[in-house]
Amino acid sequence: MLGKKPPLLIGYLNQSKKSISPLGFINHFMDTDPWWIDPERNQPQRYVLNSQDRLYCAHGDCGSYNEAKLIERIRDNRIKEFPERIQDLIDDIMLVHYSDQEFLDSDEWDQLWKELIDVDQRSDKIPNQNILTPIDSSNEAQFGFELGRILGLLTSADSPVEPLIWGILQGILASGAKDVEGQIDVMEYMILQFENRIEERRQEAENIVKNKSLINESSEDVEERMKYVSPI
Repeated sequence: MLGKKPPLLIGYLNQSKKSISPLGFINHFMDTDPWWIDPERNQPQRYVLNSQDRLYCAHGDCGSYNEAKLIERIRDNRIKEFPERIQDLIDDIMLVHYSDQEFLDSDEWDQLWKELIDVDQRSDKIPNQNILTPIDSSNEAQFGFELGRILGLLTSADSPVEPLIWGILQGILASGAKDVEGQIDVMEYMILQFENRIEERRQEAENIVKNKSLINESSEDVEERMKYVSPI
């Protein structure tokens, strides 16, 4: 199997999209009437951190708010709503694809994807974390890293990570049972690529540690030499 040349990933994904009926896919995992639509859902959910919430998280700035009440709002109305927020995103994306209406043409979807993965990197802004960010500077790699990082921050200590990563990979390459061999080919090809990237990441980490050691040694040497410099 490993000796076979796998299909191009993009080509495989495009073919998979054509071969899976959205209705058949949804009904396979859901009831015959899969979507219950909340008739009261006329206003967007207010579960995002607003400006004051963000100021408090970033700088401890309460503004004119009582700090205890602000903390309570962030905890109960923002953080505890993360599950609903994620579910809403899943539902909205699936509903758009489930619909018979073509809201965007293929070029518009491509442009939307380019905008979606063009995210601001936040992982390296968390203090005292010393996060090793990806060597690959492509938008795809940066987006994948940020997505993985937030999942890592949310994952409980006793929750296994391997099933999560395996599920994500299967979801990206989702196919019907008849197309599973093509999916497996792509997975095996990706595993080989991962092995190369693992070695690149190890080398990058070693270089960073080495460079930091050299910088520290240089700083200590300068401080030692300064002891013998006569004041002007």
